[in-house]
Amino acid sequence: MKRATILFFLFVLTGMKLFAQNKFLADKTYLDHNQRAIRYKDQKQYLQSGLSYDSLFKAHQGNGVTRDKYIAACSWALANNSDKAFYYLTQYINETQTFLLDFLYEDQDLKSLHQDRRWEPLTSLSKLNIQKAKEKYKPQDTLVDVGTHKLFFNIIKGSSTVILFETGGMDNSTVWSELLIPIYDATGATLITYDRAGYGKSTRDSVNSDITNEIKGLELALSKLGYASANKILVCHSLGGFYADIYSSRNPSKVKAAVFIDASLGSFYTDQAIKRVLTDPNGPLEQIRKDNISIYYIAVDLHQNAATVRATPFPAHIPITDIYAETPPWEHEIDNKGWKDGHKNFIKARPNSKIILAEGCTHYVAVDNPQLVLNEIIKSYQTVVKAQ
Repeated sequence: MKRATILFFLFVLTGMKLFAQNKFLADKTYLDHNQRAIRYKDQKQYLQSGLSYDSLFKAHQGNGVTRDKYIAACSWALANNSDKAFYYLTQYINETQTFLLDFLYEDQDLKSLHQDRRWEPLTSLSKLNIQKAKEKYKPQDTLVDVGTHKLFFNIIKGSSTVILFETGGMDNSTVWSELLIPIYDATGATLITYDRAGYGKSTRDSVNSDITNEIKGLELALSKLGYASANKILVCHSLGGFYADIYSSRNPSKVKAAVFIDASLGSFYTDQAIKRVLTDPNGPLEQIRKDNISIYYIAVDLHQNAATVRATPFPAHIPITDIYAETPPWEHEIDNKGWKDGHKNFIKARPNSKIILAEGCTHYVAVDNPQLVLNEIIKSYQTVVKAQ
């Protein structure tokens, strides 16, 4: 190993604990600046993006959201400035709390760094870090047969109170990967993430694909895993709101609280809204099936599933923390306004619940401002446990 490589390895090693906690809570000024830096990158103005990130972090005394440091590394790598890229990538690997970093090796944005002498020691150390995290937290992967299909689960065992995560449409359980360790450290709760039928490592139910049967499959899997009777806090993003609604209505005594993260509400998905946000941009079902099977799986049942959710009110006694984005994911203002008004009206009728506007955030609030989401999940857990 060359001397420069050894020195770099030692520099990273001395600065790296198992995970360096980053509890940075972003404000609107930070988030608006971050969105500008992302837009530069999307427009392939990589140098401008990198410089924008430099000024963003400088304005916050070197602090920032951990994932943003990864994007900064990508921008500088694409701008052919390897020194800056490794500077931010090292910070990201120091701070990120996850069991999954496979994307580092697959991300084409970082391809120019692969032959750099600093790549091997840094990525080797990240693998070692993850190995130590797995030894400490012991996440368990399992595939559960629920009859017509199989569901993939990842479980970190903790207390008797379970935090169950519901992903958004087209996502799989890995979207929660950078939140799990901080939540576990703060709560000690049992954490359960899973891939819904047809996504990630779960197989597709080709017989009964409607939401009620999907929830029945989830219930069967949780029973087989020994968590059917456990008290639960539901955390849901986007389309996961539908699943949280149906699961809670079927298990009202076991769901003690919920945290919605820009979650889908049945009231929004009228036939007219579905046409604007789904079929108009993507075409008829036959075309969607050819172009994107993941969107097709959502589209084929969306009318029926939305009607089911509208007919199944979320139990009134369950407190909800509803975090909604300042910038919803839709193209038309009528839909963005309808989305936000729907959340306000939903919580207005629930005096035991609260609503939080995630200023500066897009639909993926937990990516834009993870500490905001973490804080509310932890508060919800603490309130539930205190009441037991």
